[in-house]
Amino acid sequence: MVSPLFERVTLLLSAMLALMGPLAIAFGRRIYTEEQRSRADVLYHAYLLGTACVSIVGTASLVWTLLAGLPTIWAVAVLPAVPFPVYLLQWKFHRAVGYTGWLGTA
Repeated sequence: MVSPLFERVTLLLSAMLALMGPLAIAFGRRIYTEEQRSRADVLYHAYLLGTACVSIVGTASLVWTLLAGLPTIWAVAVLPAVPFPVYLLQWKFHRAVGYTGWLGTA
């Protein structure tokens, strides 16, 4: 039996991952210009696909944990690593289009 604290943490992480996809798509349309999106079209679409996959994993994890509980502690350990490939895609996209962001560094 896994501690209820780990179940709460898993629910929180799952909800955050489930929201990542819609938020990334909405903000991606606002902060990247059409010219930037077209300059690295493949990377941008891979980034959107990756965020959608992360959102699906988060939703599935949320539903699983709510309905069946947390079967093992490994879910809590693996969930934070799920969006890492998306972060790498976003970094490559920013490098390809020369996006500096609000910090002013590439």
